[in-house]
Amino acid sequence: MVRNIPHRTCSVGSVHTSAGHLGSNRLVAWQNSNQELSLGVANLGSVREIKVDLSQPNQVVPAATHLCFSGPDDYLSEIQTVDSFTQANNKLLGTIDACGKATLYSNTGNEWASTIVSNDSASETSWAGINLAAGKVFTAHALSRLVRQFDIGTESPQIVNSFYCSTPPTAIGRLMEDGNTLFIAERSLITIWDTRTSAKNVQLQCDSTQNTSPCYSIAAAESVLACGNGRSVRLFDTRKWKLVTTWSDCTKHDLTWVRVRRQHVYVAGLDRELMCGRLEGQIVKPITNHFSFRASGNWIGLAMTELGLITGVTDAGYLHVMDADEIANQPSDVAEGLTEQHE
Repeated sequence: MVRNIPHRTCSVGSVHTSAGHLGSNRLVAWQNSNQELSLGVANLGSVREIKVDLSQPNQVVPAATHLCFSGPDDYLSEIQTVDSFTQANNKLLGTIDACGKATLYSNTGNEWASTIVSNDSASETSWAGINLAAGKVFTAHALSRLVRQFDIGTESPQIVNSFYCSTPPTAIGRLMEDGNTLFIAERSLITIWDTRTSAKNVQLQCDSTQNTSPCYSIAAAESVLACGNGRSVRLFDTRKWKLVTTWSDCTKHDLTWVRVRRQHVYVAGLDRELMCGRLEGQIVKPITNHFSFRASGNWIGLAMTELGLITGVTDAGYLHVMDADEIANQPSDVAEGLTEQHE
């Protein structure tokens, strides 16, 4: 029996984007209340803020769209990654393009202001990542193998640290709660850096076969989860810094996004699937062998808000909004056949 998973969907207009580099994520989300949702969507060389009204039951209504900044003058190539952070009442949105140019947008009301963080212009394009934290911005560029830390507490961003990776970086994780530990994926290795000393303290091998299958997404909480090529999620114990378990073959295609919430793991990849697994101790168990959710098209970006809403934009121009806890708490007899079909 097939049951629809609770979700809301609406059109957000055409989304023109190339396939990009694996690991690119072009969506961030802020949930101000249960009724208000703001999205930052990267679309080739532009960034849009889409405000969404969630007050109507079972509906999601785009309330307003605001073009923050657009190319060709602002970006040298297609935006690869966006990230967000909220500090006091200030919404921050960071972007980086395939040439390494990074921009920080801030909004304390209804207007966005921009600051150039890094004006790099690499001659060749590659994956690039950006990560925002309190008073800090981290950037990574695969071609240069360079990870940099910027202080954004000054009038203009200042470089305070640089890390050179042994192999091209493919993902950048969140700063841990200590404010000093940063996770970088260097293809199949997860490297743990001390941002105060630029020291690479630990290396975690994501693939026991020692091959070069890259990691495309990292989620760090009490444990570290990594996913990428190979369709598997790997869980590492941060106390002993070792691989604990692997959730294998959880999707049909390579994974590019992983998040953790309340003992549940959410993953998505290059197609339209969104899967959920349950963390039991240090073991990741899939809730179902079938789809938890199937979107209207292939994902170009996903985000999870602090209140637990999962938002995703597809290449068909649709926004999907789901409650992570509703996905996780489906009864087992329902989860056995969860799919969502779109014409």
